[in-house]
Amino acid sequence: MVLPKLTTVKEKRVLTLWGWFVVLLLMTGFGYGVVLNLYPFLAVNAPVKAEILVVEGFLSDRNLKHAAEEFSRGGYRIMATTGGPLGHGTFLTKYHSYAQLSAETLKALGMDPLKLISIESPPVRKDRTYASAKALKKELERLNFPATGLNIITASTHARRSRLLFQKALGDSMRVGVIRLPAEGFNEDEWWKSSAGVRSVINESIAYIYARFLFRPETS
Repeated sequence: MVLPKLTTVKEKRVLTLWGWFVVLLLMTGFGYGVVLNLYPFLAVNAPVKAEILVVEGFLSDRNLKHAAEEFSRGGYRIMATTGGPLGHGTFLTKYHSYAQLSAETLKALGMDPLKLISIESPPVRKDRTYASAKALKKELERLNFPATGLNIITASTHARRSRLLFQKALGDSMRVGVIRLPAEGFNEDEWWKSSAGVRSVINESIAYIYARFLFRPETS
């Protein structure tokens, strides 16, 4: 009696040493390409013709000065500062939101108060940029301000995510551009060589993926 075969021999291809070398080389090249292009992708600079310049209120004093300069040369009609409640220092100052604090700083820099509006967003635990954009939309509707385009001026790696979320909040009837300001605290061309650069790029990469693929705007 002949028993059936329980095993068999099959030919299988495996990588040679040279094969593994080529794979490693390709992976290294891909990783290097990602590292070189990740910062420029996040820190997009794409302004549009706009009547409104939106300043995200968390900007540093130096970047607020850049915002004032952009307003003076950009032909805008109004500047709007946005942002929610300050997380600390409110017992020591009369300003209680990033929107208000940045607006007062801009006034001190010579900004015309008649061309400046401060739009405080409500306190939220997440999606603060989207909440700021919704507050801006509500205020523009209240003022019945005619506008077809706005530019957001914001910090380096935050640029692409800000543009995305403002566009989601404002809808297709408003052109949304973005002006990204230079990075502070690290070299843009070698961001991976400093902890500040790594934190900025990695954190914003994760946040952008969430905003692009997982975030769902409210329908109300």
